Amino acid sequence: MIVGGILFCIFGAFYYWFPKMSGRMLNESLGKLHFWLFVVGFHLTFDFMNIPGILGMPRRIYTYEPGRGWEIWNLIVTIGVFFQAAAVLVFAVNLLWSYFRGKKAEIDPWDAWTLEWSTDSPPAVYNFAAIPRVNSRRPLWDLKHPEDPDWKYEPAGPIIDIKPEPDAIVALPASTPWPIVFALGLALAFAGLTSTAFVSIAGAVLALCGCIGWARDILPHEKQEFVPTFITAPASTERSAITESDQITGHQHRARLPLEIHSVSAGIRGGLAGGFVDICLAMIWGAFSRNGVWYPANLLAAGFFPERATMPQLTAFHWDALLIGIAIVGVASVLIGLLYGAVLPMFPRHPILLGGVGVPLIGSGFVYSILEATNPVLTERIDWPWFVVIHIAAGTVAGFVVSRSERIRTWQHLPFLDRAGIEIDELGDTSGRPNA
Repeated sequence: MIVGGILFCIFGAFYYWFPKMSGRMLNESLGKLHFWLFVVGFHLTFDFMNIPGILGMPRRIYTYEPGRGWEIWNLIVTIGVFFQAAAVLVFAVNLLWSYFRGKKAEIDPWDAWTLEWSTDSPPAVYNFAAIPRVNSRRPLWDLKHPEDPDWKYEPAGPIIDIKPEPDAIVALPASTPWPIVFALGLALAFAGLTSTAFVSIAGAVLALCGCIGWARDILPHEKQEFVPTFITAPASTERSAITESDQITGHQHRARLPLEIHSVSAGIRGGLAGGFVDICLAMIWGAFSRNGVWYPANLLAAGFFPERATMPQLTAFHWDALLIGIAIVGVASVLIGLLYGAVLPMFPRHPILLGGVGVPLIGSGFVYSILEATNPVLTERIDWPWFVVIHIAAGTVAGFVVSRSERIRTWQHLPFLDRAGIEIDELGDTSGRPNA
């Protein structure tokens, strides 16, 4: 959770804001190598780490007795750690190489929305020569497209039409070393509690000097330095230089995926259709394997009835096993159908490929990894080639049914107040902004 939810975001922030901090672009090839190494290593480590836990391995142990079935999984986890270490090494090399030899960054390399990308990279010490206007959540978009400002779509208060004039000279607080001297003195003063009193005394003297020097810089008046400003090239207002119109919304405002999804009912229908195909093909497999049509249902429910592990009991009809098997297939099919309804619109080019091959293969791998701990009877008797083929067929039918249904628009294209359910006057004013 911490690595996937935080560290990936930190890496993404580095790639996004490194040009603003350094004035250089990170190397794209090294960035792709870093990404794929870390993604593969992350999944090898943290996905397969769950399997020894299911098999009974406790946390935070550095050794264990052989023969418990944990060795191969911990080996995979260790290989994943080496992948992640290699990825971090590539990232560090990319940072150093790009800082000194990287391609110079433009003012706005990302076609961004926020104001930090309207200044030079890296920015001047004063940031902005004039306080910029902010009339919406995407002020840089408004500067690029004055004929199509963002406040028309997402109201954000009174409109300010006054164009600020940049100052020729900007007054800034003067640089001073005393805060860092004060901080270093405090650190030494407390470090002496674990070492000797001389360290604490030296730290206290240093902290006192820093405090006095800092006070002299800000009292009775704060020291300032005056910096001349220079003109920054304006943001491009040519539409062809910014982006193409979105094919769904019809205008150039960025789309938040998904703007359209398949309905919940379509997902349920697709899931049930795939589940029906799954049951029929499983019964056909049971007949071809000469174990009977009830064999698949008994195998699926074997985890609930461990006493029915013999072949005569697995081939016989049991109404309770049949109901449990249908319930398992039904619940799983509906959940997968709902997943397809939300995910397939994000892959408009190959929805059947995703639904019929991608998800079944991933699901089969997941089932293979946990089946020994959850249903050992099914593990011993399952025919894996048939299992994969059946689920690919069921997934293809589910994906086909869902993809053929009509899509419905989400609320992502609406203003925030509408999405939040806040009542506003729908008449609006002549500027196109609704009146709150």
